[in-house]
Amino acid sequence: MDSLEYPLFFFLIGLLVLFSPETIADAGKDHVKNSITLGAIMDNSSRAGQEGLVAMELAIDDINNSPGNVQFSLKIRDSQREPLKAALAAMDLLGKQKVQAILGLSTWAESSLVADRCSQDQVPFLSLSDSTPHWATNRYSFLVQASRDKYAQMKAIAAIVGSYGWKQVIVIYEDIDFATSGIIPQLANALKDEESEIIQLLALKPFASSVAYLSEELERLKMSQARVFVVHSSLSLALNIFKEAKNLGMMEKDCVWITTDSIASQVHSINSASYSSMEGVLGVKTYFHQNGSKFPDFYSKFSQKFHAKYPEEDKNEPGCSALQAYDAVWTLAQAMKGNEMRSQNLLDNISATSFHGLTGTIGFRHRRLASQNLYQIINIYQNRYQELGFWLEGSGFSNTSHARSKYNVTMKSLKPVIWPGGISTDPRGWVPPTKEKPLKIIVPDGATFKEFVHVDTDALGKENFTGLSIDVFEEAVRRLPYKLHYKFFPKNGSYNSLVEQVYLKKYDAVVGDISIVANRCQFVEFTQPYTEGGLVMIVPVKAETSNREWLFMKPFTNGLWILTGAVNVYNGFVVWLIERNYNTELKGSLLTQFGTLIWISFTTLFTLQSDNLHSNLSRWAMVIWLFVALIITQSYTASLTSMLTVQRLIPTVVDVETLKKNNDMVGCAGRSFVGEYLVDVLGFSSDQIKNFTSDDYPEAFHNGQIKAAFLEVPYAKVFLAKHKKEFAAVPPKYEVGGQLGFAFPKKSLFLADLSEAVLNMSESGKLRDLEKRNIPTVEILNIETEDDYDSLRLSYQSFWALFLITAVTSTVSLVIHIIGNKLHSDDAVMEKKGSFGAIRALIKRWKRQKSQLSARVHDGERVSPGKMGCIVDTSSRVGKEEGIAVEMAVEDFNNYFNKSLNLIIKDFQSEPLQAALMAMDLIQVEGVQAILGPNTWEAAALAVQIGNDTQTPILYFGDATPKWAIELWPFLIQASSDHYVQMKAIAAIVQSWKWHQVTILYEDSDSYANGVFPYLSDALHNIDVVVAEFVALPPVSSFLVEVLMRLKEGQCRVFILHSSLELALKIFETAKKMEMMEKNYVWITTDAITNMVHSVDPVSLSFMQGILGVKGYFSESGENIKLFNKRFSERFHAKYPHEENHEPGIFAIHAYDAVWVVGLAVGGSRSSKNIRGQTLLDKILQSNFSGLTKVQFIDQKLPPMQVFQIINIVGRRSYREIGFWLEYAGFLETLKGGGKTYSSMENLEPVIWPRGPKITPKGWTFSSSSNSTLRIGVPTTRFKQFVRAENNYAVQENNFTGLSIDVFKAAIEYLPYPLQYEFHNYSGPSNDDLVKKIYLKEYDAVVGDVGIISKRFQWAEFSHPYTEPGLLMVSPVRPQTSHKAWLFVRPFTVSMWALTGVINVFNGFVVWIIERNHCSELRGPFLNQVGTLLWLAFNTLFSVHALVITQSYLANLTSMLTLQKFEATVKDVEEMNNSKAIIGCGKSSYVYDYLVNVLLFDENRVKRYGTPEEYDEGFRNRSIVAAFMEAPLAKAFPKGSRLVPDMTEAILKVAEQGKLAELEIGTIASETCVEVDSVDDRSSLSPNSFWGLFTITGGCSTIALISYIICHEGKLRELLLECKTTRRRFLAAFKRMHQKKEHLPQKLNDTEIGPSGFAAVQSPVDIELGAIAETL
Repeated sequence: MDSLEYPLFFFLIGLLVLFSPETIADAGKDHVKNSITLGAIMDNSSRAGQEGLVAMELAIDDINNSPGNVQFSLKIRDSQREPLKAALAAMDLLGKQKVQAILGLSTWAESSLVADRCSQDQVPFLSLSDSTPHWATNRYSFLVQASRDKYAQMKAIAAIVGSYGWKQVIVIYEDIDFATSGIIPQLANALKDEESEIIQLLALKPFASSVAYLSEELERLKMSQARVFVVHSSLSLALNIFKEAKNLGMMEKDCVWITTDSIASQVHSINSASYSSMEGVLGVKTYFHQNGSKFPDFYSKFSQKFHAKYPEEDKNEPGCSALQAYDAVWTLAQAMKGNEMRSQNLLDNISATSFHGLTGTIGFRHRRLASQNLYQIINIYQNRYQELGFWLEGSGFSNTSHARSKYNVTMKSLKPVIWPGGISTDPRGWVPPTKEKPLKIIVPDGATFKEFVHVDTDALGKENFTGLSIDVFEEAVRRLPYKLHYKFFPKNGSYNSLVEQVYLKKYDAVVGDISIVANRCQFVEFTQPYTEGGLVMIVPVKAETSNREWLFMKPFTNGLWILTGAVNVYNGFVVWLIERNYNTELKGSLLTQFGTLIWISFTTLFTLQSDNLHSNLSRWAMVIWLFVALIITQSYTASLTSMLTVQRLIPTVVDVETLKKNNDMVGCAGRSFVGEYLVDVLGFSSDQIKNFTSDDYPEAFHNGQIKAAFLEVPYAKVFLAKHKKEFAAVPPKYEVGGQLGFAFPKKSLFLADLSEAVLNMSESGKLRDLEKRNIPTVEILNIETEDDYDSLRLSYQSFWALFLITAVTSTVSLVIHIIGNKLHSDDAVMEKKGSFGAIRALIKRWKRQKSQLSARVHDGERVSPGKMGCIVDTSSRVGKEEGIAVEMAVEDFNNYFNKSLNLIIKDFQSEPLQAALMAMDLIQVEGVQAILGPNTWEAAALAVQIGNDTQTPILYFGDATPKWAIELWPFLIQASSDHYVQMKAIAAIVQSWKWHQVTILYEDSDSYANGVFPYLSDALHNIDVVVAEFVALPPVSSFLVEVLMRLKEGQCRVFILHSSLELALKIFETAKKMEMMEKNYVWITTDAITNMVHSVDPVSLSFMQGILGVKGYFSESGENIKLFNKRFSERFHAKYPHEENHEPGIFAIHAYDAVWVVGLAVGGSRSSKNIRGQTLLDKILQSNFSGLTKVQFIDQKLPPMQVFQIINIVGRRSYREIGFWLEYAGFLETLKGGGKTYSSMENLEPVIWPRGPKITPKGWTFSSSSNSTLRIGVPTTRFKQFVRAENNYAVQENNFTGLSIDVFKAAIEYLPYPLQYEFHNYSGPSNDDLVKKIYLKEYDAVVGDVGIISKRFQWAEFSHPYTEPGLLMVSPVRPQTSHKAWLFVRPFTVSMWALTGVINVFNGFVVWIIERNHCSELRGPFLNQVGTLLWLAFNTLFSVHALVITQSYLANLTSMLTLQKFEATVKDVEEMNNSKAIIGCGKSSYVYDYLVNVLLFDENRVKRYGTPEEYDEGFRNRSIVAAFMEAPLAKAFPKGSRLVPDMTEAILKVAEQGKLAELEIGTIASETCVEVDSVDDRSSLSPNSFWGLFTITGGCSTIALISYIICHEGKLRELLLECKTTRRRFLAAFKRMHQKKEHLPQKLNDTEIGPSGFAAVQSPVDIELGAIAETL
């Protein structure tokens, strides 16, 4: 709309003087025939504006003094950095001064208005703003960007941050211009590439100089631990910031301050006092080469002219803004070429201009100068700034700026920095907790095992914390390079709930026996573990296998025992039958013959008995059977040996399946993760699980409450140490993590330092000392199960051939015997029947409701007519609805109050300047008392300046009011609710579906950028969601395809869109065509779009299918709102018939209520026309009534929206309501009476995603873009089981395999986002150098057999280890038993030897006493009979009676020789150090440093090897006596990498799902480390193993003895009488001997020396002993 349409246009031009009090300066007043007039608009209140003005004047002088017949003149206007004044100045220059071009302005807020006006008038505008959006030249056809954009400086700042590994940055910015929508997104994206992030945004109001205000804002920053500050503001504000920061102690040690170019490029102008408050500040400064011939002349002229014009300034040298302004004027001069040009011709010539200016080559592409890509890094100290070096985009840091400079990725290659506080050591960039505000650390109270954590309260009420976990943490804190203040707080609850307290930020850490498991990694991060991990099942044990009473029966199955007995009896029968005719002993009574037959049957197992056999047939059968018996007995021995070798303990429960099948109860620690694991993974019912403390387990086992307990490995060690004899761990060990660590919030600043300290403790031996002090040392014994006997037992199937041979042999002998001897006698037959008969006899045993419209005044009350204005944008649906709503409201108000209000509506058609001009017209011409609208901040910010200057209330319809705006403009009222809370709702949606990355798209304007920064970014940061990219959407559709194509090529598929409805519809239409509304895509819209979705036509809705939206909620159930909706629809349809949908949205509701607010405020007085200014403002702010919504102002705004409706766009007519989200409550299915709240959206109605599926999209995809590919270094390892690189010549690349590679690939499958990577083979000197490559950014990660050691934490961070920890010493072994002199007695215990002797003597005695009457050899002298008895007793050791005993002895001795075969040739490190032995370690291993620095080996005695073969050769040729090999292994990533916690969680999931165990089996399971044990008594067999056998043999002998006594009673009496007589004679002889011994002489003289040299003494005692013997 042309300004001339306004009645008082010339009056507005007059107002320009009011708004621009500076005197208009005209340069070049001498007029010539060919005169060209240029316009310049600058901010003369700023140093940059002053320099620009002087430089332009110099340029005009130089141009006019150069040869030519054209004289240039310059019309200068002062904008005072106010966009409205800049726009009015442009109108003046274009309308009155008729300038041919305009140049100037350093802010985009000013430039955008001037560009708009110049484009309408077709006059070129050369903008000097360096934050011009890239789309601006497309939107404004006559805009030329005459300054280089400086977005690349944000990459330079990010590179500085990355150089020092700072992970958290606080951004302080001036909340004007293009900061939120331009600079901050660029910085956020650049920091993300450096694995850093913005954790806080501080928006300072413009021109803030109040000490109290700055102090309050900076004090809030001090509450954060981060101390890396990036400042982006005007120089004047920056100086105030640094001054106050110094007063608050924020310019001290560990603080980092970095300024952008807007400040650094002007440091040349500040005085000494300002320098003093900026000591240690780093700056990124635009750099131009100053080696040309023009610069010295310009510098001299500028200094003189600047000093003359601004004598109050201390410094006169020019800065970047002066150089750019000078070149801009020369650009116009070059374009005009001495001729007067206008409009398009001039624009074309400007675009084609090319020359070398003060800032380098001047040339335009798409009406833009090339971007600034070279920056100077400066450091302020000693009241000046020092050049440290340079940064070049795409190259990095360098000490020089010439073409052949060498660049480095880190700033540490530049000159040393003097940091705040005057220190030269690199700051941490954060401060640890102070004594006044220590870390609040939870300690579990009532831990299951007190050895780890114990909380005790003494008599004075003081809490004492002890245990391994406490000791490790306190020792780790002592090893930190800084003081860490903390305070312990005992707390009960499940360990998951304790971890959740950290996630909810109620506490700062958890220190205790907290297991590291995958599901907890969603909420916290853990230090490196300080114990080993895993979960084992503990069960009672019956006994060691050597104590099984029937163990001797186990080697053979029952079938084999029966078959062996049957064949024995059969063979015995054959031999008996054949030999009975030759041997009278084989005849006799039936019972005698039966006993003889059994005797023959089983003695054949041990002797050939060839002397007693007379028939060749029986000998033939016996030889074959003895051969078979030999094999059977040796097989028995071998099988028993195997059992004794393998089996030690017999568990009472075999496996988990048995427990589940029998529905047995199991126990676990009540507060650990184990209960959930048993239910979710192992499949137990929750009813089968009982919770216990450590002391309760034994009792629970003994009384049968539980059959098994599941304990984490650290706890199992403690438990088994206390109950060694009673319980054991049954395999397998479940790899569920379970290692203990300390829990901290995600991205904790000291997590890496504590991990390094824990590793340092481990490497120094301190951790082992603490374990010994707190926990008993014990190894968890993984035993085999009882069922494994079956696999070792021998069955008849193993010997059927042998049995067949001997049976056939015996049968053939029997047949031959029968035929040969013609056995036909009846006696023989009867005898045979009797024998068989005996044999046969022996064989048989949450609804919130709204109030009705109640704005009432007393009857009879009337008010005088008032007048209000309304500014709307009818080019948008929002503006149309607002226009209809205010008209309806005025009509309703007038009808109700007898026509009291006048309403004047203006349509600004999306032109912010027109909105300002309309506001001026409404106030100055129409005389309105208040203005409603507009609904965009760009327009409102201009209109409110008019309203504020004229004290006219402006009721703004938008919701993007900056915090400072109302303070700056008191007459601004936000007549709508803040919707910033919706950003928390969006974050909650993202968290519900566990998406870890999102892309934020927002319209590139302050109205929408203010919503994203800081509200949405903060909400996502609080739930640890990474913003993959901030995408500023241009308001021109020509860029949409380019933007969306880039996003499509990326990995992230979760998009959050915050824009106007009009732009959103274009985006969705384009996305639909580009197939970005398909499966696996997620689109979430803010209420800026969703609140207007009711207005979208069916065609546009078809592009939006599957979108999730957050919609501001207000109740539509009241009668007033229903009536309003009906009337609105009718009226809207009548006025806009082309619109398909007519219902109102929330913007119409707010506009309707706003009219009533003003009407009621004005209508409160009889002279309402005179209610203006502050009085009217006060009345408006006092409004409190229920309109269509609740109206009450708080801080000049309506209360923030609290309830949001979650909608899903499905179908072409409407949308589905999914549920609601309420701040501080969460998700609700309904608002009706006391609906249940949920933390996740999964409990609401199912979502229909794009393209129809209900399955939740994973939110990411794999990308083919090389920019997103991780470069992973893989070491050339000595152990191919971990990493093997094989060259694939077909595709010219390496194939990588091995455990490390397999674990990495398996972990990637569990990541919640895609990870593109490529392996790079590294064959450098050591793994240390490989890890350094991450720090130097040559690699993004390292995957391989890289050990986790403390030293490497200075370069990288590590994932959770995936192998067992520790350092092993490997040495050759030698036979251990070769020198054991008494090893032969080891198989039996002492009691076993004694019992065997007693039983043997007893059996010998029984045989002797029974057989002495039948055998003359058993009679005779007493000593002869004693000797015979002992012979009989121990001769049985080699006969049938001792078969099992001797075979068991043999088996156990074999077992000992099998297991205990070797011992190490080296005992310990001390021995090797003392003996000066040579040892070995890996070439690329950290172990070398450990051996030299910790174990104190001489470095000349350490040899380094590369492969297992080299180790083997070293041992064989005795070059080394031992080798040291390391563990654990993990993946290395850059410090602070977001991949570290995610990869840790993924590795834990790989372990918990059993995948890690499978990978180990496939690669290294067959090559495990075995420790050398010693022989101990546990391997010896005790009497318990054979009491059954001894009972049998002892019982048999006793029965035989009793039978003999009964049958031979008379002979027994004779024997007893003889014994009594012998006893009396023996005692008499012994008495005489004793008497003679007392009378022996003290000295014997009669000594006879024998021939052998020994003395033989004959005494009376000897003579008497001879008499005793004779008597016996």
